[in-house]
Amino acid sequence: MNKTQTWSDDIINTPKADLAVVIGRFQPFHNGHLSILKTAAEISDNILVIIGSSFIARNVKNPFTFDEREMMILNAAEEAGIKGVHCAPVVDNLYNDQQWIVVVQNEIDNALADFIDPSVARVVIVGHHKDDSSYYLDIFPKCTTYEVPLTHILDSTTIRDIFFEKHMLPKDVMPKSIEDWLYDFQHNMFGKNEYANLCDEYRFIKDYQAQWSHSPFPPVFSTTDAVVINNGYILLVKRRMAPGKGLWALPGGFVGIKERLQDSMLRELEEETRIKLSREHLRNHISGHHTFDSPYRSERGRTITQAYLIVLNEPKLPKVRGGDDAERAKWFPISEFYGMSDKMYEDHYSIASYLINRAG
Repeated sequence: MNKTQTWSDDIINTPKADLAVVIGRFQPFHNGHLSILKTAAEISDNILVIIGSSFIARNVKNPFTFDEREMMILNAAEEAGIKGVHCAPVVDNLYNDQQWIVVVQNEIDNALADFIDPSVARVVIVGHHKDDSSYYLDIFPKCTTYEVPLTHILDSTTIRDIFFEKHMLPKDVMPKSIEDWLYDFQHNMFGKNEYANLCDEYRFIKDYQAQWSHSPFPPVFSTTDAVVINNGYILLVKRRMAPGKGLWALPGGFVGIKERLQDSMLRELEEETRIKLSREHLRNHISGHHTFDSPYRSERGRTITQAYLIVLNEPKLPKVRGGDDAERAKWFPISEFYGMSDKMYEDHYSIASYLINRAG
């Protein structure tokens, strides 16, 4: 088990750790994050910042790219006189915690490898137990955890709400360099269109949630999705409307009130791709299915999807075209799909990857 230290400020540097690790999404980086970074600098001369939710499409929860957040962190560190900061991206996997742990541990080992044997290094993970998203503080048995007191400032969620709803930036809660960058992102050409799209999506999600606000119980939505592969290709659709307008997705949608799950999947597949194969032919090539139920998979609300794997062996790719909610339908080489995580809607990249790996 991790040992949580309660070092006092006057002995925190005696002796210094080999590496201090800070983990987060930093959407955006704010003064609370900066206080953690300052503590990390007191603990070690070498700081590794693990940036989660990297290489995914922009959305209202994760509006800024890895490169943008790395720039925020390095600029803030320079402003504060903090040296020795290195950033590393980590791609989230909602359905494989062990894979995420392995990737983070590899990043830690890589950061250590240049100057010390990772097996004997003293590594301290610096952070605070904000909520259940802070579980990572307790899952690395070879690392010590240092708990930083929670400062009473706005968190990233509140900052995003103000930014997208009121089109304002709260003052004195972020380093000046980040305030300036966000202002440019909002007003200048390099980010103005992205900001407008995010504001549209934010309004859509808030309106969507408002429709269910008077329900006696929080609603749980049921959807189905199709992972259709054919001789090294996967079938995707481009979303016509918010949320995720313009992103690639698996064919799918909400289950009808009198519909079985498999029938829902086949109906949505036909409606969105106009695939030139009969429903029975598609049904006969279902080779597996899996429930994807992460509570965090959709910003609209609690949404559980049943995804079906359909493995075809057609000599030519069946003709497809976009229909219904899909602007376009297209076959992609699976090798190309694996480089599309930043163009995919919600968790559809993780869903497809999970089922493709089980296709045999």
